[in-house]
Amino acid sequence: MMKNGRTMRIVLNGALLLAIVALGVTVYRAGTREEGMLDQAQLEEMTQEELIPEATPEEENQETEEENDDEVQESTVDAGASDVEAELPSETAAVDGDAEETQETVQNEAAAEMVEMQAQEEAAASTAVDVNFTEDSLMEWPLSGELVLDYNMENTVYFPTLDQYRLNSAIAVKSDVGAPVVAAANGTITSITESAQTGLTVTMDLGNGYEAIYGQLKDLTAYEGETLAQGTVLGYVNEPTKYYSVEGSNLYFAMKQDGNAIDPITYLP
Repeated sequence: MMKNGRTMRIVLNGALLLAIVALGVTVYRAGTREEGMLDQAQLEEMTQEELIPEATPEEENQETEEENDDEVQESTVDAGASDVEAELPSETAAVDGDAEETQETVQNEAAAEMVEMQAQEEAAASTAVDVNFTEDSLMEWPLSGELVLDYNMENTVYFPTLDQYRLNSAIAVKSDVGAPVVAAANGTITSITESAQTGLTVTMDLGNGYEAIYGQLKDLTAYEGETLAQGTVLGYVNEPTKYYSVEGSNLYFAMKQDGNAIDPITYLP
């Protein structure tokens, strides 16, 4: 009986010991797990600065210099682009201006060449015309028409418009307004004037002191200094001035030798 009781105590003590050992193992495992969980939480809570090692002063200086270089390069590129953009309009404007100046210069040169060629042609034509009127020369009528007033420096001639008799140093050839008037002989135009009596008047040097005067003209086709060959149109008959209103439209035609009036009829066929 005592032996059985002793055996029972041994079994209970062993079971108690096993329970204590099991409890210790369980507590140890729980503590290990809790420490692991704590380490994981601490790891997650670490800041970026704790995970990334701090840069040394040399590395910071190097990074700052690199950033400054990058900023300088970007500023240089931007400034260069701005300069290019600023220069492009001015260069374009300069090119357009040069093109316009070149075109204008070409046009001016072409116009000057044309004027020079025309002057040369006229000079050649003038040279070809022989201006050498003499006492034996014969003119042609400057236009066809009725002689309404005759030349007379010895006896007076009646002027219907003025209603008086007076000497007449020219002839008046009746014609329609707009009729062409031609050069009666080779000659150079020495003057173009406007007169109350004879209207638009052209004087031509025929050479050797002879002159021909054409009055009551309009729409001249010749200019002062031009040399015309006999038969060349120089203008057209105009409306009569107030001195010839009754006589009607006509050509005033006169001649002079050394400044003195002579009879044009003498040299007309």
